[in-house]
Amino acid sequence: MDDSTFTSDNLKLFHIDGAGARPDGTGSGYAWVRIGTDKQRIKRVDGLTNNAAEYRALLAVLKYLAEDSRAKICTDSQLVCQQFNGKWAVNDPKLIDLLSRAREFIENKSLDVEVVWIPRERNEAGKLLERNGRAHALGFGG
Repeated sequence: MDDSTFTSDNLKLFHIDGAGARPDGTGSGYAWVRIGTDKQRIKRVDGLTNNAAEYRALLAVLKYLAEDSRAKICTDSQLVCQQFNGKWAVNDPKLIDLLSRAREFIENKSLDVEVVWIPRERNEAGKLLERNGRAHALGFGG
């Protein structure tokens, strides 16, 4: 069994993804899926860059988690993974703010969080976001 599907009783496993806006500023959003459950969230927010959408997905999971939770959060964004883990610098002021908010959630809620990279084709949140985007373009859903 690989890292992106394994869970133990007290470790919650999530996949997250974000999608940036089209040139007209619409179509962006983010999603998360809790693996092994039917829990999932998707949010459409126009005007997000791809990286901001990825961070918003991370924040959404951190907000969802109860205090003292342990979570493994899988993302196909190398940027979010490496910046969260302190391996890459964060130069964009908006991303600095989003990462700071993530760290505040973790500290204030006493969370134990690991962020790991997974290939896009294994990201269940990416599949959810893609399906939702197609449905929205066809006029289904909001």
